Amino acid sequence: MENTTIKYDFKEYVKSQFEKLQSTLNGSVGSELNLLRKNAFDKFFLSGLPTLKSENWKYTNLAFLNKLSFTDSYSNVDLSKLETSKLFYNSLKSHKIYLINGKLDENLSSNFNSVNGLKIEYFENISINGVGDYANYYGKLTSMSEHPFANINTALADNLLVVNISPGVIIEDILQIININISNEGALLTNPRILVISGKSSSAKIVENNYTLGDFPVVRNLVKEFYLEENAHLNYYKIQDDSNNSHLFDFTHAEQKRDSHLDEAAISINGKFVRNDLRSTLDGENIESHYYGIFIVGANDFVDNHTFVDHAKPNSYSNENYRGVAFDKGTGVFNGKIMVRRDAQKTNAYQSNKNVLLSDSATINTKPELEIYADDVKCSHGATSGSIDKTSMFYLRQRGIEKKVAERLLLFAFVNEVVNEIKIEQLRELIDLRIEEKLLNI
Repeated sequence: MENTTIKYDFKEYVKSQFEKLQSTLNGSVGSELNLLRKNAFDKFFLSGLPTLKSENWKYTNLAFLNKLSFTDSYSNVDLSKLETSKLFYNSLKSHKIYLINGKLDENLSSNFNSVNGLKIEYFENISINGVGDYANYYGKLTSMSEHPFANINTALADNLLVVNISPGVIIEDILQIININISNEGALLTNPRILVISGKSSSAKIVENNYTLGDFPVVRNLVKEFYLEENAHLNYYKIQDDSNNSHLFDFTHAEQKRDSHLDEAAISINGKFVRNDLRSTLDGENIESHYYGIFIVGANDFVDNHTFVDHAKPNSYSNENYRGVAFDKGTGVFNGKIMVRRDAQKTNAYQSNKNVLLSDSATINTKPELEIYADDVKCSHGATSGSIDKTSMFYLRQRGIEKKVAERLLLFAFVNEVVNEIKIEQLRELIDLRIEEKLLNI
């Protein structure tokens, strides 16, 4: 592809990419998939980028997107100098799936033929080739949202990674999805798309890591759709520990059927900009949905977690636990909403967000919400923001521990309550190392 740098505002850049994709379709213009794509683009283009006047974006300033000059020259990337062994979390014992600038790299990725009951499929040029047997899944959940970046992804994504776990299969080994963006020519916008299908009574653990390499900013607009069938168990841990050139939009929507169990954790340690949107539809009884999050923000970094748990049926349970630490001029956001619909009697839903501010210029914005239409429920939410507990600090100082060391010990214990919820011991150890390193620089 010709190396060109386009200097439009972000909305116009998305339009140019959409029109370029449409010009390649020929006889596929009227396909059902492309109609979905066009509808998503129309929704985005009509509304444009959300502003601070929008309730769901009131703390999320997107002005930086209009300052980036995006390049199209990222299809062919020289990987000869990529040393995957130096990527921190690659020491995690796992089957690895590499996405380089949004595209699967089969040479770097593991061979999954030996993993019984697990099907890893990758669809390229889906505008023309389609998504095979997954047409009934693709876009079903995202099309229900009005999320602008989910719409951008649907409009522009032309590749799809599918993780399909067969009914009754317990995947003992960890699956690791490694998103690598390499920006050597100019700013990049990539739109990776992931579909996870957990069959009836299946179980799997997936770890997702993001890395940004190169000298230019990257905007990674990642969309995931999860389908958990009856009694399926899925643990999905996303580790957001990236470079200062990283700008991440992560939209995840899960649909859970009866007796299913979802654990989803977002561990945000490094990165210039992170916006996580996590949604679950609890479409059955005896469902469990657990959200965990950590964000540690300093300098001028920004992390925003938006969650939405939709209790649509009775007798289900959800729990959210997010911990934030902000220092220097860092900004953290937590906006969590629980909806209990009229038929969802006997719902138990809990939400907690606790934050520590370490400087006067650091900012935490927190907004827990409950919307309840049933009358036989147990629901609660709570949010706190403040400084390090003075009593605990006094206790440690009285035992001869230096102030900085005592502060780090208390902060580590504060976030470690969430880290301990991760059910992969080696991953917990790696995260602990990175958090310790981050806290040393506060």
